[in-house]
Amino acid sequence: MDSKPSSLLITDEKHWWLDRMYLQDAVRAAKRSVDPNTQVGSVLVVPTGIGVVVRAWNAVPPKLLQAGYPIRTEEKNYCTEHAERAVIFNAIRNGLKTDGMTMYCTWASCSECARSIINFGISRVVTFSALVDGSSQHWQDSVFHGIRMMRDCGISVVGWRGDIGMELSMRFGGKKITEKDLI
Repeated sequence: MDSKPSSLLITDEKHWWLDRMYLQDAVRAAKRSVDPNTQVGSVLVVPTGIGVVVRAWNAVPPKLLQAGYPIRTEEKNYCTEHAERAVIFNAIRNGLKTDGMTMYCTWASCSECARSIINFGISRVVTFSALVDGSSQHWQDSVFHGIRMMRDCGISVVGWRGDIGMELSMRFGGKKITEKDLI
């Protein structure tokens, strides 16, 4: 791979105030994740941009938890639902159509989540530019392909740069992320 995943992101000055507000909401969702390594939050917003429809965060689904999963720490990734897919599943479970919605995520979508975003008609995805390249090579490769697939399918994939106007503290790749890490 020749490029960093963040090189595929676009900027969108036109919607900066909505993007900032809904990224705050995604951060609040991420804080609900009990994952000891990485907290990811996601929200879906109606096409008009006024109103969050659904929120979600990365978590092991309740039925898997009840069945005793993950059995070992190294199995966590096989059991955890990513925030992007979880928010889509929550919308569908509530009878909502996701076509044309905007998704706000605290981390860029991997290739698996990107396929769901494409298939369910999300038209715009906004994430933090600074976190896109700050992960392991495995995730960088997956995110690169995810962003490229979304972009090639006509989805606007926006990278937010700068502060979001709130105190920030969440886990990413085992490290504590604060507001200064996003600038």
